[in-house]
Amino acid sequence: MSRRKKPLIKRHDALQATMDKYRHRPFDWATGATCIHMFRFHARKMGHRIEAVPKLTGPIDARRELKKRGYDSVEAMFDDLLTPIPVAMMLPGDVSVLPDDSGLGGIIISLGASAIGYAEGAPGMTLFTQPAAVITKAWRV
Repeated sequence: MSRRKKPLIKRHDALQATMDKYRHRPFDWATGATCIHMFRFHARKMGHRIEAVPKLTGPIDARRELKKRGYDSVEAMFDDLLTPIPVAMMLPGDVSVLPDDSGLGGIIISLGASAIGYAEGAPGMTLFTQPAAVITKAWRV
């Protein structure tokens, strides 16, 4: 019998580790408590090799880093790093980006029918209860 974790158990464990680390951390560029940092932590827990996130001082710096790597948005970066999937096929642990005009967008991680991420004005990690109503693209992690 194989000792490898079942895929859904691996997803659960990665989600739990991500929630444990970021649940009570307020969004903060200085301490690395941002949605891109949360995504990298989660993706690494899922077994992906994602390069380190450089020190970011704010959204202008984040856009500059995206451009330096050849991306015009977080969505374009995810298209390159991950496999796009229909939103309806999201499993717990898959990711999406909340649409916005800046190209950054808020990265959310699916919990199934809900999702976690950071939201403007919220003190810490936020639970999104109906993310499928606003997201248009998703990626398999």
